Amino acid sequence: MGRNGARFFLKVVLALFCAVFISCIASPATTATPVSPPINELKIGVWKLSGTDETQTIWSADLVVQSIQNSACIGYFDWYSGADEFYRGREYFEGTYLEAEQRINFAGTRLEHVQVLRGRRLVLGVYQAMLSDDGMKLFDGSWGEHGPNMERGIPGTWQAEWVKLQ
Repeated sequence: MGRNGARFFLKVVLALFCAVFISCIASPATTATPVSPPINELKIGVWKLSGTDETQTIWSADLVVQSIQNSACIGYFDWYSGADEFYRGREYFEGTYLEAEQRINFAGTRLEHVQVLRGRRLVLGVYQAMLSDDGMKLFDGSWGEHGPNMERGIPGTWQAEWVKLQ
């Protein structure tokens, strides 16, 4: 390789180096974008529930989702009924959130501070509902009795809106 060939080779190498250097300066450094959780995840915290059973009794509750791990959920309902919002008691639940279906399934596990009103009281129930696409509402909810050996509950329908973190 002669002198002219060596110069040409150096010019090519220098041109390539400058092109790579300029492209590195011109394009901003790539940074990792934090991944947000899907918007339609079941939220931990307080949900305001309203519903009606088959006897047309109006029910409300603070539905508190305390923990979600994988698809397993735990929490409780603080139940009230009637126009005067008479406190009826607390029902603890365990359940699942099926993300692919956007469905929750809860089952009551125990009752606490149960108040009797006109001969009626809380019983353990099972609960199902769908989660809205924005993750802020539970809708098309239903409740019913817990199982064959449990006290008979009165079926009903319900919905809830997320209010706040606990």
